Amino acid sequence: MNRFQYPNILLKTKRILKELGCGIIKRDNKHFIFLHELIYRHHRYIEKVGKGVKYFRIKMTKIDNTEFELQIRRKSNPEEIEEYGKYKYESFDWKYCATGFKKSDLAVASTRVIALYRFTFKIKNKDENGNWTCKYCNKITNNTKEIHTDHIYPQCELLKDFCRNRNDIPTKFDKEKYTNETKFRNEDFNFHKEWVDYHNKNVKFQLLCKECNLKKGTKIIVPI
Repeated sequence: MNRFQYPNILLKTKRILKELGCGIIKRDNKHFIFLHELIYRHHRYIEKVGKGVKYFRIKMTKIDNTEFELQIRRKSNPEEIEEYGKYKYESFDWKYCATGFKKSDLAVASTRVIALYRFTFKIKNKDENGNWTCKYCNKITNNTKEIHTDHIYPQCELLKDFCRNRNDIPTKFDKEKYTNETKFRNEDFNFHKEWVDYHNKNVKFQLLCKECNLKKGTKIIVPI
């Protein structure tokens, strides 16, 4: 059986990233070859990798620390040493590499700007013992990585509703300097701001454990 067959590759990648945890993954690591074969599936592999992969870096997402982010440090190019001695990393959407399904730039940028509000909801909804409870299966945990802030009415549907009948929907986007994350351009600030306002006015959040959130997907599931 092809080991790079969905959904096998998605489950395997999740397991490997969890096993590795945050840090630097060099060529002597037993999972280096798998990660390299994984990113080779990206449609911009040659452009993003350049002269080759020096090492991988795994980190948690900036806001809610519930998702792993896979980055590479390319082989040395003097022009890639940025000011303050920081290295430029290339981020790979490992879920896209694993499944072949890619979110649009609009969806990615729109998710990025509401991440803080999801995180704030999670923090405000701890119980008096510092625990969270899954609204679907009632699992209790104090581990922030085990609980997710979920949109009862899916975020993708909110975004569709917001964009309906608009003629200013962005088609070009910028990238974060060091992480290469997709973000809105300054020229689209009004769209960005109005989306955040619309989202916060209409959103209904709930807390779900990882397992229930994965099962739910973009379906609308309300606790009994």
